[in-house]
Amino acid sequence: MRRNRYPIRHINLRNLADKTLSFAETEGEYHVYWWGHIPLGHRWTGENAPPAQPSVLLWESIRETLQFYASKNHGIPFEQPASHWHEKKWECFTRDMEILLGAYQKTDTATAPDVSLVICTRNRTHQLKKCLDALAGLWLPPQEVIVVDNAPDDDRTKQLVAGYPAVTYVPEPAGGLDRARNTGWQHATSAVVAYTDDDVELHPDWTWQLAAAFDDPRVQAVTGLVFAAALDTAAQVLFEKYWSFNRGYADIRYDTGYFNRQLEKGVTAWEIGAGANMAFRRSALRAAGGFDPRLDAGAAGCNGDSEMWYRLMAEGWTIHYTPRAIAYHTHRREEKAFKKQIHSYLSGAAAAILVQHQRYGHRGDLLYLYRTLPLHYVRSFFLKLRYPFSDRYTTLLQEITGYLAGIRYFYSHRQPEPFPAAVVPPGRTPDQDTGSRPLVSVIITTYNHARYLPDAIDSVLRQTYGHVEMLVVDDGSTDHTAEIMTACPGINYIRQPHQGLSAARNTGIFNCTGDFVVFLDADDLLYPCAIEKNLAYFRQHPACAFVSGWHDRVDEHKKLIETFENQSPGRDHYHALLQGNYIGMHGAVIYRRGVFNAFLFDETLSCCEDYDLYLRIAGKYPVFSHDEKLAAYRIHNGNMSRDIPRMLRHVNKVLAKNTRHADREIRKLRRRGKKNWRAYYGRELYRRIAYPWLYPGHKSAFGHYWLAGTTLPWQLAKTCLCKGLNHSRYFYLRKTAPMKTRIRRLTGKGAGTAVPRTGKVRLGNLRRTMPLSKSFGYDRGGPVDRYYIENFLEENAGYVTGNVLEIGSNDYTLRYGGDRVRKADVLDIDPANPAATIIGDLSHADHIKGDQFDCIILTQTLQLIFDFQAALRHCHRLLKPGGALLLTVPGISQTDYGRHDGTWYWSFRGASVQKLLQTAFNPVNIRVQTHGNVLAATAFLYGMGTGEITDKEKDDHDPHYEVIIAASALKA
Repeated sequence: MRRNRYPIRHINLRNLADKTLSFAETEGEYHVYWWGHIPLGHRWTGENAPPAQPSVLLWESIRETLQFYASKNHGIPFEQPASHWHEKKWECFTRDMEILLGAYQKTDTATAPDVSLVICTRNRTHQLKKCLDALAGLWLPPQEVIVVDNAPDDDRTKQLVAGYPAVTYVPEPAGGLDRARNTGWQHATSAVVAYTDDDVELHPDWTWQLAAAFDDPRVQAVTGLVFAAALDTAAQVLFEKYWSFNRGYADIRYDTGYFNRQLEKGVTAWEIGAGANMAFRRSALRAAGGFDPRLDAGAAGCNGDSEMWYRLMAEGWTIHYTPRAIAYHTHRREEKAFKKQIHSYLSGAAAAILVQHQRYGHRGDLLYLYRTLPLHYVRSFFLKLRYPFSDRYTTLLQEITGYLAGIRYFYSHRQPEPFPAAVVPPGRTPDQDTGSRPLVSVIITTYNHARYLPDAIDSVLRQTYGHVEMLVVDDGSTDHTAEIMTACPGINYIRQPHQGLSAARNTGIFNCTGDFVVFLDADDLLYPCAIEKNLAYFRQHPACAFVSGWHDRVDEHKKLIETFENQSPGRDHYHALLQGNYIGMHGAVIYRRGVFNAFLFDETLSCCEDYDLYLRIAGKYPVFSHDEKLAAYRIHNGNMSRDIPRMLRHVNKVLAKNTRHADREIRKLRRRGKKNWRAYYGRELYRRIAYPWLYPGHKSAFGHYWLAGTTLPWQLAKTCLCKGLNHSRYFYLRKTAPMKTRIRRLTGKGAGTAVPRTGKVRLGNLRRTMPLSKSFGYDRGGPVDRYYIENFLEENAGYVTGNVLEIGSNDYTLRYGGDRVRKADVLDIDPANPAATIIGDLSHADHIKGDQFDCIILTQTLQLIFDFQAALRHCHRLLKPGGALLLTVPGISQTDYGRHDGTWYWSFRGASVQKLLQTAFNPVNIRVQTHGNVLAATAFLYGMGTGEITDKEKDDHDPHYEVIIAASALKA
């Protein structure tokens, strides 16, 4: 039976009089369960409820919330059944709840947050008065309250606000909610700008709970929980059941990972929250250009807020939904107004999707709009025919007409209005340094560049400008970087799991404290006067966001190769950057720290992330370039820029990303830039083809010849002709060899299987007593043994599920387990490892609870444990019945030159691993396999990269050359 009214009953479990979770309840009510000021769940009583005690139904309503808080508090269990709660259990329940939720309660040390509250209103003085009166109940009031009067018909709103001395009245003559929102943040002075509606009342804890969510510097926007203020009419009940603003009672982070997962099918940004309860960093709104007025209520419909959330996620920022920042929204009471609201929602959603696609070109948006939504409406239509009395399809007609209206509106308003904050406001700069000697933060990022890192550090220490702080961000290096940093106690050393160069630089930004920032790669160098010269130019150009200079290119031994000199672009640096990267090297740039309040490196880009940042900043702020040489860019085999086709793809991606929303002139410059980049990389490829001895390790493919040929066709043709003549001469000389040798070579059996005569072996580059790499080949494209290890883990990925334990990091757990992994623990003997969740020695692991892991990944670790038999016994003890141990150990291998040099005790054979595992596991549950051959073993010992021999050569198995032994063992 349909109910048109649901009285709302708020139940605080902490204050229950009888100290149990059993209480009388009435059918046809909307219950909200709390613990103090923390919401736990809700329930519609008497509606589709199974026959059970009220305490059981209550428990089902709050269990997921408690499990969420338990997961944030080291796994306090809340799995016990709640069928018979009684007073004896109340003390235990109360104690656990205080442990879980105590950190989110009020504290006497809390200070007023730096928040400006903006309330947009239009001709609704009655609702506005209730909203302003409710602000007096806030525990910590905002720094300022701004009421934006949007196209008023009279002065009643102004007169009402005049009665509140702490509230600022700002008129906005042009109609539209997003115009009013833009006016609000432009008049705000706080770092955070929060928005609410005039028909909303805020919870007393709202301000400080909202501000607390901004503690993470990646978070640029926050949304909160919205409850219904009343459910007194059928329209209000329908809205709360099917269109509720309530997004749940657990924190949700909408970040780059969430965005990329949804990108192919369309990012449904409107699910993030509600415009009635949201906040943004003011710097983010300024950098994004404000809300898009095309999505105003009454125009496209609404959804300017969700389009802004989409924009922030697309730029690499994070949005945090917190259920503890609570607002109470008064839904439309009349059914006619409710249906009009739904029409407006769908109209705005459709227009917002097309605006998003216009700005970023993501194909998933169009798939969602033109495939997913129409299919949804077709299914809903047939369901309405099948269930004609269902409330769910009451607004189907309004949804469809709104959807069509939004599409029609966008195509008649394609050209966007100019954004109100596209340039720096007059009289403002991105940031102002304080004092005559500002602090400069130099952020050095490194990944397996330990052999170059001391030179980079030394170049910073030799700076003539002395007020410098240095941060070294280690992006999960596997070489001896950590040992080097232990000898440098005065440098801030930050280690993180391997996430890529952009993520490492962002980590440095979050941890630096300087007024200016310089980024230096570990294999590059700063000249002694670099910082001092750049600061001098900053004093001459105080409004600039960054200043850049020239650099030299040196070889691996720091010998000069060439000087990178580009003519200064003059006035319009943004247009110059669209046509090519005149900066060339990131170490030659110094930024104002305040710029990074609005910009971060795009972590979805694996290269060209610096070029992307230059374009985004230069499009908003003035920048400057000079002709002083500041740094040296080191050329070596490990340079990311050596993969030219990949660099060209990413450059084109960056240009497309930054010019989709552009006029004709910018698109013309983009086309010129793509042409220039193609010519530049074509010349680089020609040099590699023509002078291969200068680029050891480079292998030219057909695409390389094609790109070089389109740039320098005559030069490439001449080079190929000379090479062809040399090849013909070589073939002629081959004909003079004995018949047996010629047949062997022509049938393809020459180099691979023919055994040269004694004394005729050609060692070539391998005639050396030093390896090609002392870091297992990480600096040459990755070790050979990782090919076997990762193939083994991929074959056994089905075991990586549930609770998984890995040593040192959880990279393999997340890579091969994915969504199947509920909990990823990391064991390490080093307490300084930030990824470690369990500290200890695997051979002395009695302090770790047994029978708790579904899988243990133990790769390349057993050789570092002296008592490896004890370690295997503990692995067996820690596994659940049926759990799997995935083990790899080295056979033929060099030993570590760095961190593990003194603790590398053992090497193994397949037979020894079989015997060892049988001491702990049932032999029928053990599977041992070996990998390698003489070529793979030789390549691995010399430190060659995995790409320097083919997969076919690596897959050829010779059991007498065991490079890697891999084993899987199941606990019975």
